[in-house]
Amino acid sequence: MKSCLNIRDLGGASGTGGRTVRTGMLIRSGKTDTLTPEDAGLLRDQLRVTTIIDLRTEKEAREKPDRTFGCKYHNIPLRPDVKAGIKYKFPTSPKAFAEKFPSMPQMYVDMLTSDFSVRQLKRIFSIIFEAAKNDECVLFHCTEGKDRTGIVAALIELLLGVDREAIMKNYLDSNEVFKKRNRRYFLLTVVAFLDIGYAKEFRKMFEAHPSMLDSVFSIIDGFGGIEAYFTGQLQFPQADVRAFRERLLV
Repeated sequence: MKSCLNIRDLGGASGTGGRTVRTGMLIRSGKTDTLTPEDAGLLRDQLRVTTIIDLRTEKEAREKPDRTFGCKYHNIPLRPDVKAGIKYKFPTSPKAFAEKFPSMPQMYVDMLTSDFSVRQLKRIFSIIFEAAKNDECVLFHCTEGKDRTGIVAALIELLLGVDREAIMKNYLDSNEVFKKRNRRYFLLTVVAFLDIGYAKEFRKMFEAHPSMLDSVFSIIDGFGGIEAYFTGQLQFPQADVRAFRERLLV
């Protein structure tokens, strides 16, 4: 696609019992406000996208509204706010970075455990489960399709029994999309502050980093596994979880 960055189908991966995740059911991406009519037509007519779940804050969604091409649209922020690090504003010094920028692994933990995010994940997966029952394709996204989108994608993949190594690869693929941009930010930070260590830390704000997804795996393990997380933390009936697997694995 030419007008929507970091977009890919979750289908094709090997899941539970040697089965394969269905294609054309779950698509992850970055924001869709720049969609061309041609790409919107591709999503609507060829990929059959019927539902969009926008994980951005209400403010982000207002500033750059999705092009929904007649789809059902749900704005369900996975975080109550967006910190400075996600707004791509350079801090004025390494000290300012330490004071203002969030810990990315901790941010990921919060998106799985905070009261706000747990309520939102319940809403998100209620829509995803219902769409699966009806053989409808869901596109879910945040701004870049990396962090908030990465959390939801990882939960889906874990639930379908995708190998963690494959989940990590899918997560890290975002770095290829933004490789040139991230290198440019790194060099600008080195020039501005003459501090390579600081520049490396700052660059992490824009990268998918293994430690962040590892924090997700650790949280899920702490709940006793992915099914226990969905039935316990998110309070879905076990029957709903298993029905989703049956619909998405072939």
